[in-house]
Amino acid sequence: MSHPALQYDFILFDEAQDANPVTTDLVLNQRCGLVLVGDHHQQIYQFRGARNAMSSTDGSKFYLTESHRFGAKIAEVANRILFVKGETRSIQGKRPNDAVGKLTYQKPFTTICRTNAGVFEQACLVPDGHQIYFVGGMDNYQFKRLEDTYHLRQGRPELVKDNYLRQFETFEALSSCADQTADPELRGLKYTVEEYGKDIPKLIRRINSMMVSDETKATRLLTNAHKAKGLQFAQVKLADDFISLSDYQTRCLGGKYKESELEAEINLLYVAATRAQQHLEIDEELLELSKPSSSKPSVTVSAIKSGADLKPSFFKRVFSR
Repeated sequence: MSHPALQYDFILFDEAQDANPVTTDLVLNQRCGLVLVGDHHQQIYQFRGARNAMSSTDGSKFYLTESHRFGAKIAEVANRILFVKGETRSIQGKRPNDAVGKLTYQKPFTTICRTNAGVFEQACLVPDGHQIYFVGGMDNYQFKRLEDTYHLRQGRPELVKDNYLRQFETFEALSSCADQTADPELRGLKYTVEEYGKDIPKLIRRINSMMVSDETKATRLLTNAHKAKGLQFAQVKLADDFISLSDYQTRCLGGKYKESELEAEINLLYVAATRAQQHLEIDEELLELSKPSSSKPSVTVSAIKSGADLKPSFFKRVFSR
């Protein structure tokens, strides 16, 4: 790059926790006033090569620890999640009358999953008579890759269309790769195909028949944590394919897994939980940790740098190594 000098008096660099290294280099080499805004607990794009630009500067730090999206109860869940990372500042939820517990299923709600395979599983669980809206569109949830994985298991590799999956000549080869890697998506494809087998084409047709393109007409909204980033929903249910807090702590101590990978997983859980505005449904482990009787958490949020229904048990295997 030619290191251009941009003719600005001031630059505000938002979402700095997941910055492109090239953009970071360009911005940090400017001589004008500079403010970097971000929350390192929402850094979830390391797999794309994104970096936390705020860690590359020595500017003054200021913290935003109040949220008007949700209230004190949902904030407590967020605080418990960040507590396991060693955060010492607490989020304060300012929205009145929020709740943590079973949702009001008679009203539309959003289920947020960790993986695309989780989105498929949750779509399969939606009862007849409901309308499903996929946030960002159904094509973004890799159902076609699921069909390709199904074809591999059926011994029909010639039907596989995905360029990445075409490198596997057999389902066994894909399965072996999934077991040896830390890719939750690949493991999710493997376990979903093993779980549903020959029913997959029929299930995909059923899901297609229930899908609507207008969010306002849906009774069930489905998304994954990456696509939910930056959005908010009145009622949110977290699927059970996220890493558990106990697993996170065990793996950190074990030293077998990359710290950056584990941190990204806990960050995804935090991002998903903080999409809720009024009502959040979480699993029993996280619910128990979020009760006032639990040990007091230390927690928190946005760092601003300035310078000049059912919970399928098989998903637990996705993260069990």
